[in-house]
Amino acid sequence: MDRDARRAVESLNPATGEPLAAVRLATAADYERVARASVAAFEAWRAWPAPRRGEVVRRLGDELRRHKEALGRLVTLEVGKILSEGQARCRR
Repeated sequence: MDRDARRAVESLNPATGEPLAAVRLATAADYERVARASVAAFEAWRAWPAPRRGEVVRRLGDELRRHKEALGRLVTLEVGKILSEGQARCRR
């Protein structure tokens, strides 16, 4: 096992220093497994007709827009920006 694997890393609010979230570091084996899975997913995805892929992408965009305010607030907290800037980052 990698020396730092399974250790949690916290994301802190730059304004207050309070923790926002924590994630577990991955091992090299974790990365290999994810890479293999992503190649397999790509193989399946590229076999879908373009209109079907486009519909999936459109629906993902709709969901992101549906949660724009919450995502903008999260970006605002994480990077220490004002809310309007955090929401603008979610439009990209």
